[in-house]
Amino acid sequence: MPIFILCLTSCSTYEGQVTEVMKCVEVLDSSYEYPEQSKLVVAGKQYFVRQKAIYGVGGKLEKLILYKAEGRIEYNLKDLMNDEAILEYAGISIEQQLRFNGAYLVDGDREMKVNKISNDLLQAEKQGEVTLYRIK
Repeated sequence: MPIFILCLTSCSTYEGQVTEVMKCVEVLDSSYEYPEQSKLVVAGKQYFVRQKAIYGVGGKLEKLILYKAEGRIEYNLKDLMNDEAILEYAGISIEQQLRFNGAYLVDGDREMKVNKISNDLLQAEKQGEVTLYRIK
Protein backbone atom coordinates (compact mmCIF):
# COMPACT_ATOMS: atom_id res chain seq x y z
CA MET A 1 0.00 0.00 0.00
CA PRO A 2 1.50 3.40 -0.96
CA ILE A 3 2.29 5.84 1.79
CA PHE A 4 1.51 9.50 1.23
CA ILE A 5 3.55 12.09 3.01
CA LEU A 6 2.00 15.48 3.46
CA CYS A 7 4.34 18.40 3.87
CA LEU A 8 3.03 21.71 5.07
CA THR A 9 5.06 24.63 3.88
CA SER A 10 4.59 28.32 3.48
CA CYS A 11 3.12 29.48 0.18
CA SER A 12 6.07 31.80 -0.36
CA THR A 13 9.62 30.84 -1.17
CA TYR A 14 12.01 33.62 -0.43
CA GLU A 15 14.72 34.64 -2.87
CA GLY A 16 16.56 36.77 -0.32
CA GLN A 17 16.61 39.06 2.67
CA VAL A 18 16.96 42.83 2.38
CA THR A 19 20.41 44.00 3.51
CA GLU A 20 20.34 47.61 2.25
CA VAL A 21 17.57 50.17 1.87
CA MET A 22 18.46 53.25 -0.21
CA LYS A 23 16.17 56.26 -0.59
CA CYS A 24 17.03 57.98 -3.85
CA VAL A 25 16.07 60.70 -6.29
CA GLU A 26 16.29 60.04 -10.01
CA VAL A 27 18.52 62.63 -11.66
CA LEU A 28 16.51 64.30 -14.41
CA ASP A 29 18.56 67.48 -14.72
CA SER A 30 21.49 69.22 -13.05
CA SER A 31 19.42 71.06 -10.42
CA TYR A 32 20.12 68.44 -7.72
CA GLU A 33 23.02 69.26 -5.48
CA TYR A 34 24.27 66.09 -3.85
CA PRO A 35 27.85 64.93 -3.34
CA GLU A 36 29.39 62.95 -6.17
CA GLN A 37 29.87 59.98 -3.82
CA SER A 38 26.09 59.57 -3.58
CA LYS A 39 25.70 59.03 -7.33
CA LEU A 40 24.41 55.62 -8.38
CA VAL A 41 23.69 54.32 -11.88
CA VAL A 42 21.28 51.39 -12.15
CA ALA A 43 19.84 49.96 -15.36
CA GLY A 44 20.85 53.06 -17.31
CA LYS A 45 19.23 55.50 -14.87
CA GLN A 46 21.18 57.86 -12.63
CA TYR A 47 20.19 58.40 -9.01
CA PHE A 48 21.42 60.40 -6.07
CA VAL A 49 21.18 58.42 -2.85
CA ARG A 50 19.73 60.50 -0.01
CA GLN A 51 20.23 57.84 2.62
CA LYS A 52 21.36 54.24 2.93
CA ALA A 53 20.50 51.88 5.79
CA ILE A 54 22.70 48.79 6.02
CA TYR A 55 21.32 45.73 7.84
CA GLY A 56 23.13 42.63 9.05
CA VAL A 57 22.13 39.07 8.26
CA GLY A 58 19.66 38.91 11.17
CA GLY A 59 17.93 42.11 10.05
CA LYS A 60 19.54 44.38 12.68
CA LEU A 61 20.61 47.86 11.58
CA GLU A 62 24.39 48.19 11.40
CA LYS A 63 24.85 51.60 9.81
CA LEU A 64 22.93 54.59 8.48
CA ILE A 65 24.52 56.90 5.93
CA LEU A 66 22.93 60.27 5.12
CA TYR A 67 24.08 62.12 2.01
CA LYS A 68 23.76 65.88 2.26
CA ALA A 69 24.99 68.69 0.00
CA GLU A 70 27.88 69.23 2.43
CA GLY A 71 28.87 65.54 2.34
CA ARG A 72 28.31 62.10 3.80
CA ILE A 73 27.29 61.62 7.44
CA GLU A 74 27.63 58.12 8.87
CA TYR A 75 26.02 56.72 12.02
CA ASN A 76 26.60 53.34 13.62
CA LEU A 77 24.04 51.54 15.76
CA LYS A 78 25.41 53.00 19.02
CA ASP A 79 25.09 56.56 17.65
CA LEU A 80 21.51 55.87 16.59
CA MET A 81 20.54 54.34 19.93
CA ASN A 82 21.79 57.52 21.64
CA ASP A 83 19.87 59.83 19.30
CA GLU A 84 16.53 58.33 18.24
CA ALA A 85 15.60 61.58 16.47
CA ILE A 86 17.93 60.53 13.64
CA LEU A 87 16.01 57.26 13.21
CA GLU A 88 12.77 59.19 13.21
CA TYR A 89 14.13 61.66 10.64
CA ALA A 90 15.31 58.81 8.39
CA GLY A 91 12.08 56.86 8.80
CA ILE A 92 13.80 53.54 9.41
CA SER A 93 13.70 50.92 12.12
CA ILE A 94 16.52 49.28 14.05
CA GLU A 95 15.29 45.83 13.05
CA GLN A 96 13.54 44.65 9.90
CA GLN A 97 12.67 41.28 8.43
CA LEU A 98 12.01 42.25 4.81
CA ARG A 99 12.22 39.32 2.45
CA PHE A 100 11.69 39.08 -1.30
CA ASN A 101 9.43 36.31 -2.62
CA GLY A 102 9.86 36.90 -6.35
CA ALA A 103 7.21 39.60 -6.75
CA TYR A 104 6.71 41.26 -3.37
CA LEU A 105 8.71 42.47 -0.43
CA VAL A 106 7.21 40.75 2.59
CA ASP A 107 7.43 41.87 6.21
CA GLY A 108 5.24 39.68 8.38
CA ASP A 109 1.75 39.99 6.90
CA ARG A 110 2.49 43.14 4.87
CA GLU A 111 3.40 42.96 1.18
CA MET A 112 4.73 45.63 -1.17
CA LYS A 113 4.96 45.24 -4.95
CA VAL A 114 8.48 45.93 -6.25
CA ASN A 115 10.32 45.72 -9.56
CA LYS A 116 13.37 43.49 -9.80
CA ILE A 117 15.98 45.48 -11.74
CA SER A 118 18.99 43.19 -11.27
CA ASN A 119 19.85 39.93 -9.50
CA ASP A 120 20.26 41.67 -6.15
CA LEU A 121 18.40 44.99 -6.52
CA LEU A 122 14.69 45.80 -6.21
CA GLN A 123 12.93 49.11 -6.81
CA ALA A 124 9.79 50.74 -5.47
CA GLU A 125 8.62 54.27 -6.30
CA LYS A 126 6.28 56.41 -4.25
CA GLN A 127 5.52 60.10 -4.78
CA GLY A 128 8.66 60.75 -6.83
CA GLU A 129 11.03 59.07 -4.37
CA VAL A 130 12.68 55.85 -5.42
CA THR A 131 13.61 53.24 -2.84
CA LEU A 132 16.13 50.60 -3.81
CA TYR A 133 16.41 47.38 -1.82
CA ARG A 134 19.52 45.19 -2.03
CA ILE A 135 18.90 41.53 -1.28
CA LYS A 136 21.24 38.66 -0.38
